[in-house]
Amino acid sequence: MKQNHPLMRIVSVFFAVFIVAYIGMQIWRHFYHPVETVTAVHGEVEESLILDGTIVREEHILSAGGTGALEISAAEGERVGRGDLVASIYADDEAIQVNRNVAELDARIKKLQSVASQGTALVDIETVDQAIVETMGSLLSYAEQDRVEHGTGAAESLKTRILSREYIHRDKTDVQETIKRLQGERAELAKKIETARKRISADTAGFFSRVVDGYESVLMRSQLESMTPESYREIDETVTVTPQDDNIIGKIVTDYVWSYVAVVSKEEAEMFRVGRKVTLKFEDISYPTVPGTIMQITPDADGNALVVIDCSVHIADFTLPRKLRAEVVLRTYSGLKIPREALRVNDEEQTGVYCQIDAQVKFKPVETIYETDSYYLVAYDSANTKGLLLYDEVVVSAKGLEDRKIIK
Repeated sequence: MKQNHPLMRIVSVFFAVFIVAYIGMQIWRHFYHPVETVTAVHGEVEESLILDGTIVREEHILSAGGTGALEISAAEGERVGRGDLVASIYADDEAIQVNRNVAELDARIKKLQSVASQGTALVDIETVDQAIVETMGSLLSYAEQDRVEHGTGAAESLKTRILSREYIHRDKTDVQETIKRLQGERAELAKKIETARKRISADTAGFFSRVVDGYESVLMRSQLESMTPESYREIDETVTVTPQDDNIIGKIVTDYVWSYVAVVSKEEAEMFRVGRKVTLKFEDISYPTVPGTIMQITPDADGNALVVIDCSVHIADFTLPRKLRAEVVLRTYSGLKIPREALRVNDEEQTGVYCQIDAQVKFKPVETIYETDSYYLVAYDSANTKGLLLYDEVVVSAKGLEDRKIIK
């Protein structure tokens, strides 16, 4: 019998290895099912609209009621009470400047008298420096919190402490001489002081503003209830320029509640509900995010609607703007974020996800609350240990998934 050729033996071995490998691959594919998972993390989505709206307030116009040089005493946005001084009318600008100079001298004399009366109480310059630093910190804190109106007292205290530091190691006779010199200057100016021809006081309490834009008498919160999209547009088209009236010195915003008003399309109007709480995020980042309540939705014949949102948060300098773009956040959805492909329906027609827990997969029912093209937000209850929990490993892809199935 003829011996087999070596090449034939090599071919036979090759085919044998191939067959064994093929059979092994089929067995592996049959019994091994790779599992891909993602971690369930917290997600938040805001349902919102961008609107171009108008700020509507209850505003009272203040008139000078006389002629002459006007000096405004109240700051923009300052809270004034009924009867508080708002402005004064003098004969001319020179009279105003003389009165300002006298007031400045009075303030400086008062501070120096305070330093002179300290005697030797403040002799440690480090103590004074620490007090100055603390006062500057308070001023910075007020500025960061947009509470400038609270910083007036701190600013005056800072001036006094800096002045105290200047004279801390000097003879107090120097202070007395400076006081006498300033008193002499004041006496000379006092001869030129002119009493204001007219003092203008606030006839109602509120927030003072120097800016008058023409909307004050035609767009008021008390009129919004009867306003329609058409009448709102008419007002908006009518008031095109700031009124030029030299007799008007400003206005007082008489109510801390203000409204944000805008006209929305028919489709957008369907997203609003009277009584719903919303959040306003203004495009101008100098204004904070404020909560509001939808108070009114007035539709027209085409389905467009006038939407009125009331807000009761006072904002410093908010007496200035009239037209503002804002993102109105209608609803915020919060839950656990899972990929769309992870959501499944089990044999009992329950909607949920499979989670990998150690060497098993476990089915956990979920309730979807929001969806996008790529993921779902599902309700999250940390007290429900049987439900989906934060940081659970959610199965995205696998074959033959069953509850309690061993995967390793």
